[in-house]
Formats: sequence, C-alpha cells, structure tokens
Amino acid sequence: MQPAIALALLALLIGIALVLLLRFQVMRMRRRLMRKIEMRFPETEVLKLDLSANLFGVRSRGHKQIRGTGGLVLTHQYLYFLRAVPEKEFAVPLQTIQQVDHPQQFLGKSIFYPLLRVTYTLDGKEEEIAWAVRQPEAWRAAITQAMTYIKSG
Repeated sequence: MQPAIALALLALLIGIALVLLLRFQVMRMRRRLMRKIEMRFPETEVLKLDLSANLFGVRSRGHKQIRGTGGLVLTHQYLYFLRAVPEKEFAVPLQTIQQVDHPQQFLGKSIFYPLLRVTYTLDGKEEEIAWAVRQPEAWRAAITQAMTYIKSG
C-alpha cells in the first residue's frame, strides 16, 4: 500500500473515532442531565424539556460569560436551566416573567436563527436570559400558557 493511501486511511479512522467519542460524551452528558432533572422535578411537573438548550447568557452579567449546553425545563412554577459544564443552575419563577420573544442575537452573539429570550423581574430590576433551543416559538407558547395558568389559578 502506498504511504499516501495508508496515511489517508489512518486519518479517516482517527476522524471516525473522534466523532464516535464526541457522540458518546454528548449522550453521557444528556443522561446525567436527565437524572439530575428527574431528581429535582417529578415527571408530572415537567411541561417541556430540551436537553440540548444552549445558554447565551444573562444580560446583567455582561458579554464575558460562559455559554453552555444543558437542560431547559418548563414546569408549572419555573423555567429552569441546568448548564452541564461547568454545572450551574438558573431558575426563573414564571410569575416574574414579563415577556418572551425571539431575537436574532443576544449580548452580541448570534447563530443566525431566532433565540428564546425571557425578560423577567429579579429583585425589582428587569433581567433577561436567552437560549438557543429547537422550536423557540413552541417554547414561547408553552411558557405563555403556563404563565396564564398561574395567573388564573
């Protein structure tokens, strides 16, 4: 076998191994997130869940924040996010939410499709947090419906 062909095959095998390793790590991270979410919230409390939500940040913390993938959970009382690495929790009580919308960017960061941004009140001050999620419009509708339920109950 010619050295160039052997080198190309070796590179291909290494690439495949790296892709499989990355896929394994992502699946492991999602299982760990799911276990932690299940321990925190009973299944009957979870209205919507996304284990691959990408946090874009919290407005008051400025531009230099660690973005991160984690689990976004909508319950009857909270919009909750557990970032996987480094692990950190964010909980927004539904009764504090003022607006949910879909900007194209947040804190100067964009992925060129709509994000899920939540504006809420924290200690008497307006705050914002945003994520990249699948189907941001479905998330907005679910959050709005849960907020309506709280206000009517």
